[in-house]
Amino acid sequence: MRLSGFLLFIYLLSSPAWLSATSLADNSVNPNNSLSFQKHCSNCHNSDAKGKPPFFPSLIEKVKTEDLNYIIKMILTGRFAIEADLAHVVPIMPGWDYLANEDIAEIINYLYTSAKVVSPIVTAEDVAQQRGRLQYTEDAVALSEHDFNQAQLLYMEKCAACHGVHREGAAGSALTDWKMRTSGTQGLKEILHYGTPWGMPNWGTSERLSAEDMSLMARFLQSPPPPAPSFDFDAISASWQELIPIQKRPSRRKFKVHPKDLFVSLLHDVGQVALIDSINRKIAAIVDTGLAPHSIDVSKNGRYLYVISRGGEVVMIDLYMRTPKVVAKVRIGYEARSLAISHAKRNNHVMAGAYWPPQITTLNPATLHPVSSRLLDKHPDPSQQSEARITQVISFGKSNARFIIVTNKVGKLYITAPNNTGELSSEHNAAAYLRSGSFDRSGQFFLIPADDEKVVVFDTLASKVIATIEAKGLVGGNAGSHYVDPHYGPVWATSAMGGSAIVVIGTDPDKHPENAWQVVRTFNLPSAGSLSIQTHATSKNLWIDAPLNAASDISNSVFVINQYASKPTIQTLPIASWADLAGHQVRVLHPQYNKDGSEVWFTVFDRQDRESAIVVVEDATQKLKYVLKDSRLVTPTRTFSIASMLTH
Repeated sequence: MRLSGFLLFIYLLSSPAWLSATSLADNSVNPNNSLSFQKHCSNCHNSDAKGKPPFFPSLIEKVKTEDLNYIIKMILTGRFAIEADLAHVVPIMPGWDYLANEDIAEIINYLYTSAKVVSPIVTAEDVAQQRGRLQYTEDAVALSEHDFNQAQLLYMEKCAACHGVHREGAAGSALTDWKMRTSGTQGLKEILHYGTPWGMPNWGTSERLSAEDMSLMARFLQSPPPPAPSFDFDAISASWQELIPIQKRPSRRKFKVHPKDLFVSLLHDVGQVALIDSINRKIAAIVDTGLAPHSIDVSKNGRYLYVISRGGEVVMIDLYMRTPKVVAKVRIGYEARSLAISHAKRNNHVMAGAYWPPQITTLNPATLHPVSSRLLDKHPDPSQQSEARITQVISFGKSNARFIIVTNKVGKLYITAPNNTGELSSEHNAAAYLRSGSFDRSGQFFLIPADDEKVVVFDTLASKVIATIEAKGLVGGNAGSHYVDPHYGPVWATSAMGGSAIVVIGTDPDKHPENAWQVVRTFNLPSAGSLSIQTHATSKNLWIDAPLNAASDISNSVFVINQYASKPTIQTLPIASWADLAGHQVRVLHPQYNKDGSEVWFTVFDRQDRESAIVVVEDATQKLKYVLKDSRLVTPTRTFSIASMLTH
């Protein structure tokens, strides 16, 4: 049931109908005049609807070969075809069952016309008939107001983090009411009771939910999703707990491993982090966080580790204690992805961003006590997902703390400084569907890929967007990595989920102005599906993973490129095979350097009932150095080097 990692959402199909029966009948529709298609579909399927293989298929060819009922079902239910970074099935096209029947009919008619398919005009009644077949069930039972409210609370507490506040799907699949009705009450109860190997918890056998609660949930899921509840500053404050006060924490480090020698592995399905001793090659401690830990940050001295989970829980782990423990925790929303702690000389705080509600929360860095919160978007329709969901929070500023807040769908950047009111310093238009970014070598410029083959450059000194770079082939770019190219000077490179290109951009407007904010090089990988690219100041190598690729021989491996070569070749290293874990479900991802840059660590993921591993490779020779396996290493999604985080 649960889908993990960083999903490949394809936003598509939403606008009023405009095609007329007459225009369809005489085949006079001009594809370039379809405002709906050009606005909502061309981002992934191209303006001519011929797609961007391998991830985005040709819709022209699809409507030529499939019957009408299949096409309607595909739009309503989405398509689940490839596997993601965590070996889960990815909704490469989400279900669009909330669209009006007229809208769906208009889209199909437009595609038929573009493909020159001779067909009767598709009507709203045709769509309604097929929708009715999919919705039919006999055991959807109405809930009383009391039971409905109780079930909604359970959903927000247990399910929203992975399936979305509005059940639209996030780390987990979309749980639309009509799709749930096709499973029926008994089928849903069985899934809730036993879970799945892909991370869906076994709520019944683990006794975390009672039979009554599971029955309520199964029936609730078959009802239309209600408006999402708020989670305001009072709720945030009420959730705060300081488990070990400052005065009871050690005054000096008692944990045997220095923070700079630690790697932190996020154990997604079990809600833990593994603290790994990089010197002795073993797990030094396991700490409970919240279900589906997603990202981390660390205090300037390396003492405190901050972890945010998809359910909006933020925990603070003291790495100086004899056995590292959570010393404080708070919940900042129902669904979240990112946080950051500032490392400036003054006014340091933790800033956490939520998907829902779309808000930022300022926290005291020593206690996690809430200081303020601020909504970024008050959506006019509370039943709809906000456009301002926060995908990344990152800190900058050496004298005074400041933060960049990146929002995905609406494509805005917000700049803020910690304060008691949560006021924002400025707001900037960037590009739609922003992902996570990173700083250039100087630390002045922040580069952020957007899905529509663009990279946005934000100048932190001028506090404005200074460039939007066209980057052909970059669909779903990642946070990227910087290095010094022998020909072009300081550059920043990123790979992509939906394309095979590695795009290299010049980033030095002072000494290399002719290359600044230009694509100076492009490397072509054997295939698409990358989530991470990494290099080190002491290395000549670029390391690229490809866990999203549907071919197991690629998703089980990594690519390495000599970035200094004028005509570099791409080597493929079989990381999963080196760990004796090669297979269709295994994913190798997230290259990370140790503190001196001599080693690269890779996370080898498989589902929770199978073995996973950490593989260490020597950077200079690209040879295997070590394989770490441990029964406690369950569903590791990413493994971070604290030394690297402190360096950056």
